[in-house]
Amino acid sequence: MAMSATSSNLIVYLVHKYNVKAIHAAQISNVVRGCMQLAPVLAAALSDAFFGPYPIASFVLFTLTAALPSLLPPPCQRGAGGGGATATSCEPPNAAQSAVLYTALCLLAAGNGGTRYNMAALGADQFAGEGQPRRRRQGGGFFSCYFAFLYASYATGDTVLVYVQDGVSWALGFGVCVATTGLALAALLLGSCHYRRPVPKGSPFTAMARVAVAAARKATVDLGSRVQYYHGCNRDDAVPRADQAPSDRFRFLNRAAMVVAGETREEDGSVAKPWRLCTVQQVEDVKSVAARLLANLLVIGGTVLGRAAVQAYRQAIVNANKTGAAQEAINGIRRASKAMTEQEARQILGISKKSTWEEIVQKYDTMFERNAKNGSFYLQSKVHRAKECLEAVYQKPDIPS
Repeated sequence: MAMSATSSNLIVYLVHKYNVKAIHAAQISNVVRGCMQLAPVLAAALSDAFFGPYPIASFVLFTLTAALPSLLPPPCQRGAGGGGATATSCEPPNAAQSAVLYTALCLLAAGNGGTRYNMAALGADQFAGEGQPRRRRQGGGFFSCYFAFLYASYATGDTVLVYVQDGVSWALGFGVCVATTGLALAALLLGSCHYRRPVPKGSPFTAMARVAVAAARKATVDLGSRVQYYHGCNRDDAVPRADQAPSDRFRFLNRAAMVVAGETREEDGSVAKPWRLCTVQQVEDVKSVAARLLANLLVIGGTVLGRAAVQAYRQAIVNANKTGAAQEAINGIRRASKAMTEQEARQILGISKKSTWEEIVQKYDTMFERNAKNGSFYLQSKVHRAKECLEAVYQKPDIPS
């Protein structure tokens, strides 16, 4: 709740209290929001630690910046300018004030990264347990409650706390953030002696990095076709297994699982150099992730490029209509196309043989403007050609479009 309110109202706070220009405040807010979204990924990759103190420190700094005048630049001064106009003079924050502000923003992003999703993982660990269906059912209920309270806190922060900050006092609003975060931290610490704490099993990002590094180090090694050439057991396996060779997709990654002299221990056959030798399962896991990422990138990239092309085309249509180039393009398409029959012209305009010339002109104007808004030169040209064909039938002079 506190993080949602602070990030949502950050632009207003920077503009009103720190005399930051609106465009620069928007840039700072976007950077902070981006860091808040990426920080959970970084925190999960490094460890499953729960960084409780960081949000407290961040909101304390925000409260101090709002309550202590020495941490804020002086308010903007309004005076008479030239020609009777009102001029505004705003002094930017000094180095010390900026340092306190940016420290608070960095701690805000770090605290969000340490708590946002690690709280869910910490709660899920309390309901983990093989062979205990009741505990697993309770775990499903926990996630339902967690996300319900999470989004309810977002809504409360974006409405109630933002109203307190804007309408009552910035210091009071940030003070409420400090109080709520402090209560949450106290509740967490009071129950810490009762929490289940599973032993960390390593990060999947580390395993992916090991596969990439091991495959790069063995770039000159020839790939083998026999199963015995690949390492198929984990370090913790009681019995080594090598059921099958890795698949052929992303075949260059298979080198990470190829056994080279000196990479395994003679006594038990386990991995002696984890950054030079990986298991077949680790290699296949990385391939699955890489295939999914590649598919997502192709879909998302194609969507972005397609929308960008459409927007550029529509903008070109607007500019062409303003400069008169649209009609020239339509005439060029019309001249390069074959002649249109009367029946085709009537089908395009959606009219019958009983239609009057005034009805044809009205239908033409409607369809031409509609396709102009949708950004289609081709459809505009067909509509124009249909009207031109019917002009000869009705023996009417060309009506300018």
